[in-house]
Amino acid sequence: MTPFFNEKDLTVFILTSELGGKHYGMVATWICPASLRTDELRFTLPLSKFNDSAKAILSTKKFILHKLSKSDFNLAFKMGSSHSNEVDKFQGEDFDIHSSGLRILKSSISHGVAEVLGSIEVEDRHILYCSLKEVKNSSTSEIALTQADLFTQLTDEKRSILGAKYISDSKRDTPSK
Repeated sequence: MTPFFNEKDLTVFILTSELGGKHYGMVATWICPASLRTDELRFTLPLSKFNDSAKAILSTKKFILHKLSKSDFNLAFKMGSSHSNEVDKFQGEDFDIHSSGLRILKSSISHGVAEVLGSIEVEDRHILYCSLKEVKNSSTSEIALTQADLFTQLTDEKRSILGAKYISDSKRDTPSK
């Protein structure tokens, strides 16, 4: 079985969360395995203090972590190119509802229920320490979407849109000195 985390391939991960009946989706900036435990996957990831998805995750302490297939580059673009408070990122997407009420993207090649075990604040970010349980893998042997795949498959226009959003978010998130 393919490991859920593989820091060498820079896999693109999607986080889905829910708060007060509103559903959120975002692309993880980075994820790092954070334990040698074999009974429970542990990892760290950063969230912007200003991100609506982050507010939902920090409030509920739960989210779904999805690993996408190489063919899901448009879904990654959709989740990363706009804010959840501006658009319904799940419109037109197939998803199941987990018993917790969180949305699970049907196209993901694997997903798990993540629980926030702890967090620290560093300038413009919350660094979360999380566990991953209930990991489910699809029955197919699809290849995971990597950052290189994402950017080589997107059109120039979509790369520009994504880049502009990330630059805007970076300016918003950078603390003034």
